[in-house]
This record gives sequence, structure tokens and C-alpha cells, in this order.
Amino acid sequence: MRIMLLVKKNPACQWMLGGITLFMFLGWMDRAGADAPVSTSTNAAASSAPSATTMPGATTPTTTTKVKPAASPSSATATPTAPTSSSQDLGVLSIDQLLNVTVTSAEGKEQKLSDVAAALTVISSTDIERSGATNIPDLLRYVPGVEVGQGNNGDVSVGIRGFGAIFSTKLLVLVDGRSIYDPIYGGVDWAYQRMMLDDIERVEVIRGPGATIWGANAVNGVINIITKDASDTQGGFISGIYGTKQEGTGEFRYGFQPADGLSMRIYGQYENLAASDSLPGVQKYDQLQNGLIGFRTDYRPDSDNHFRLSSEASTTRTGDEQFGFFGTLPYTSTGDGENVNFVYEHNFDVDNKLTVQSYYDRFARNTEPAYQFGDAVVQTADAQIRHTLPINLLPIKQELTYGVEYRQVDSQLFNTNSVTWLRGRDDQTFSLFAQTDLHLVDNVLTLTMGTKYDHNDYTGNEVQPSVRLLWKIDSRNSLWWSVSRAVREPTIADYEATAPGKIVGNSNLKSEELIAYEMGYRVEPTTWLSFDISAFYNDYHNLIETYLPPGSFQPVDEQYQKAQTYGVEPSFAAQVQPWWKLSGSYSLLSFQTDNSGIPPNYTFLGPPLQNIDPENEFSLRSSFNLPNNIDLDLGGRYVDRIAGGSGYFAADVRVGWRPTPSWEVSIVGQNLLSGNHIENPNDFGNATYVSPEVYGKVTFKF
Repeated sequence: MRIMLLVKKNPACQWMLGGITLFMFLGWMDRAGADAPVSTSTNAAASSAPSATTMPGATTPTTTTKVKPAASPSSATATPTAPTSSSQDLGVLSIDQLLNVTVTSAEGKEQKLSDVAAALTVISSTDIERSGATNIPDLLRYVPGVEVGQGNNGDVSVGIRGFGAIFSTKLLVLVDGRSIYDPIYGGVDWAYQRMMLDDIERVEVIRGPGATIWGANAVNGVINIITKDASDTQGGFISGIYGTKQEGTGEFRYGFQPADGLSMRIYGQYENLAASDSLPGVQKYDQLQNGLIGFRTDYRPDSDNHFRLSSEASTTRTGDEQFGFFGTLPYTSTGDGENVNFVYEHNFDVDNKLTVQSYYDRFARNTEPAYQFGDAVVQTADAQIRHTLPINLLPIKQELTYGVEYRQVDSQLFNTNSVTWLRGRDDQTFSLFAQTDLHLVDNVLTLTMGTKYDHNDYTGNEVQPSVRLLWKIDSRNSLWWSVSRAVREPTIADYEATAPGKIVGNSNLKSEELIAYEMGYRVEPTTWLSFDISAFYNDYHNLIETYLPPGSFQPVDEQYQKAQTYGVEPSFAAQVQPWWKLSGSYSLLSFQTDNSGIPPNYTFLGPPLQNIDPENEFSLRSSFNLPNNIDLDLGGRYVDRIAGGSGYFAADVRVGWRPTPSWEVSIVGQNLLSGNHIENPNDFGNATYVSPEVYGKVTFKF
């Protein structure tokens, strides 16, 4: 413990840790070339899929097991095997094999990466293990076009292509097809969305609109978290983490097969995070404790039918502070959640598949004292059907995907001395969608067209169409273009909340609107090197922002502003040696705002929109398979300054050792060399300083 504290507080020790890992690499480099297992390029950037890449410096799932769809993340039975090391998984796929990796988020159906006309990044289970991350936001830091800003333990900003905030209202996040978008404030409250990363099969990140398939609020992007089939988690798993920030995190899982075709797992997690600093050496009130238990069952009576049932229950206790009349006031927030998710899949034929999904989600939050947020109980019930099939309406190859969805959200909102609500809400949304793939020239030119129709209780009818064109020039070059419309519906807080001196809800708000133009190009000049670039131009209308009317002390939500963003996201991946992989990415995000619609004497509150997200981000990752079952993973990232925050460079290091196939010991350093910096200014209290962290982890599989 003392060593970890010394490393955290002493930059010289951080440099020393980096030097030790570099020395390990230099000392073993010659041996590694001879002894390490042979591997080939693993990044999906090497494939010809337009803007469909794996996380820089990472691998993709093997193709020996069928990859699972978003609404039903498993569709193949795997025979339990002995635990394997991550070094055996790193680089197991050749570039040609990567073309067969299956994803589901782009069009709501299974398709190869090479057939995706979208900017899509895949983070595999091996990527997750070797990243050293302990939560989803940290896992996303090396994904191109994604902005992550750590506030206190509960307030994390995650955005895609701009508009990042603690409540990122233009980003949709799914877990096994279940939306975790917060209907009260929008976005995702990451303090209450804790999960076992070892149970995740992959994370698919769409950069750009996904509203034609996933509906409202999938404006700037979609993050689809897909967990492992129960048949892939057989046996036992125990892990423990302790470090300068992690003051004791433990996880367990046990998988078993009680009958033929039936697989189950039970799991649990406890997490304890130390308080952050509001100034160097001055602690906040944001200690976080989380407990989670759950199970998942997968049943396949035959090869054409798959039933899945999963459920979780969690409780999280955290806190923060808010500025008040008598100084900074601490508060504690407790959130309890439960969810049940059922999925049925039936395969009529190879390209003819029906998916039925239904889930129930309940979340209750209580704040003491109730300075900040009103207490709430939110219950969501959702049912959806999706069908993919080939059709023969035209003299060319054609597939159709269509579906229907019904969602009901019941919100019980309780007034406090800081926030009052006009009433509780019982909101319903009905959706229809259809999308078709037209193979104009088979295996060369594909046109994708579709639209989604929503009817909601806020803004009435919404239509969100898209058109995409994919041109496979040859086996090593491909181009794609797209035009899409997406909307962000007003939240309950936008409509109903009243916080004296802070905000008044506005029931006349319309949906925010985005028209997005995208294109991408990928080239694989050699078998060991690939380049990818995506570009976009986004045109926003009816942005919901906060203004102070003339002669008033009460801010209100109005829709006077427009904005345009544009940017590029180049990336590369190189298999320098069979045991060494190098990759990196750069993201440029530029803002232009149109304030001509703001009435005279109205004051826009908050920083200018162009200052809330970093303009430039750069990352570089390097992964090594060293002798003696040792992994070394190095990463560096630069993030531009934002309003109220700091520009910074941070290094991440992970060293893992497997003395036996069942045991693994790793040491991880995060945010090294960055000093104390502010990534996510806190609007309600003192900003949080992000500091270097070091932790150790022990894992046992049996």
C-alpha cells in the first residue's frame, strides 16, 4: 500500500515504473522473437470493412464461435475448455479472417465487418482484459472519436463526436439490447451502471447516428455492450483488486450445465472506491461502494432455437457536493436497481431469423440530504420483435430487416428543497422500422436504405431515415458514404423540472434534430499494415440549452441555437512483429455555432458549445507477448483542453504474468505522467482532480 501511495504522489516514481517496463521489453526482445507464439495482424482496421475497426492495440473475437447479436448476445454453444491466456488470443486472427468477424449494431442484424457502411469499432474480450480498465468509460478512452472525462467517482462524461457531458443526451448505450438511457436527465448515469468486465464478450461502438435501427437518442453514436453466452463462462472465476483508488474490489462467477443444451452462470461483484480530490490533497465526498449479483441462462433445445434469460440486482452508494448559501454542502446518493431480460431467437434459414425480446428495468434513487436531485423511482417495460429475411422483389439480391417495439416508462418523482416536479409521468413509445440492403453489384456495390417511425408522448411523431452506400473497390480498398437523420427527445427534466435559480422546465420543447453526412475509406497496403479514415459533417437544429431571460433571475430551457460539427478520425494498425502490435488514432472535432436565433437580451448560460469537448485527441498503443507467459501493454493519450478543464497527456501501463493456466497476476498504472488534472468540470460543486492510479489484480479460474 505504501509503495502504491508513493508512486501516486511522486512523478519520479511514475517515470521509474515506465522505465522498468521498458527495460523488461528491451531485455526480453530478442528472446521474444524466438519464443513467443506466432501471430498476425488482429485489428479490424486491416479489413476492408469501411470504418469498422477494433480498438487500437487490440484484438477481435475468434471466428470459431459464432458471434452473438445485440438483442440476443449468444447463438452458439461452446464446449468448456481449460482457462487460456490472453497471449494465446492476441493476434490469432489473420487479416482475411477479420473479414468474417460478425457484428450486429450497425443494421440490427448479423453481418460481416466488410459489409458495414458505418464507423464501427469493436472491443473484444481480450482487449478488455489487456486494457487494464475496471469500468466501461475507461475502456472507451482509446476508441477514436470518443471523448471521456472523469469527474468524481459517479460523474463521468462519455460522448461521441461532441456534446459530451455528465448526462450525454445524444448518446445511446445498450446492454444486451436493453437501453440504459436515463429518461429523467438523459444519457447514462455511470455511477449506477457498474458491471463485471470479464463477462463482456465485446463492445461495439458506432460513431455516428444509429437512429434508423435503435430509435431516438441514438444521435451521435451507439455503444452496444454484449455479454458472454453462459456456455462460454463455464467453471469458476474469482478476482481481487487493490490499489491507490481501488480500496478492495472482488468478483466471483460460477458457470455450470445442468442439462443438455442448458447453460447457466451466477456472478457477483463488490467495489469500493476511495474519495477523489477537489484540490491536491483535499478530499471530496464521493466515496463509492457498489454491490451486484446476477445470473444468466442460455437454452438451446436444437440448432434453430435459442432462449436466454438474465437478471441483475445492484445497489450503489456514492456522494458529492453542491454549492449552497452556506458553502459547499455534501450529500449521499443511493441507487438500487433490478432488471430482467428475456430473448428468444428462431432461425428459419441461414439468412432468415426472428428475434423476440422483452425486458423490465427498475431503478430507485434516494439522496440525503436532498440538495441536488429529487428522489425518483423509474420503471421501464419494453417488448420488441425483429425479423431479417431475403426477399425477391427486384432482379438483384436483396435483404429486408423490419421490426416493431413498444416501451412504457413510469416515473415517480419526489420534490425536494432544491428540485420540484410538475407531476410524475407515464410515457409510452411505439416504433416501427424497416431497412433493406440492395446489392446493386454483388460483392461490390451495396445500397442500404431504411427509416424508423416513432410515436412518443413528448413530441408526437418522429421519422429517422438513413441512406448508405458501400463500394468494395477490391479486396484491399473500400469506400462508404451515408446521410442520416436522428432526433434527441426532450427528457423528463427538460419538460417538468423546476430548480429555483437553476432551471425551469418547458413543455413546449421539440426534439433536437441532426442531419449527418459521413464517409470513410480503408486501405490495406500490405498484409501487416492497415489505414482507416472516417470524416463527418453534422448539422444540428433545435438544440435545447439554458438561457436567462431579460429581467429574470430564473433560467429556462429554450431552443434558439444551431450548431455544426465536422471532423476526421484517421487510425492505423501494424503487426510489427509476430509478438508486437502497434496502433494509434487521431480525432479532430471542430464546432461552429449559430446564435442568430437567440432573442435580444437573452443570456446563454454555460460555456460556448465549441469549448465543451476537446478539439484534438491522439492515442498510441503497443502490445507485447513476452516469454514466460508475460504480457506488456503500453498506452499513451493526449487530450486537448476544454472549458474549465485541463489539456493533458497520460500514460497507461499493464504487466500481466500467468504462472499457471489458472492464475494470473497483473499490475496496472493509469493516468501516469499526467499529474493532477481536471477532465470534467463539475457544475454543482468543486471540480475533481484526476490523479495517477496504481493497482494490483489477482485472478483465479477453475
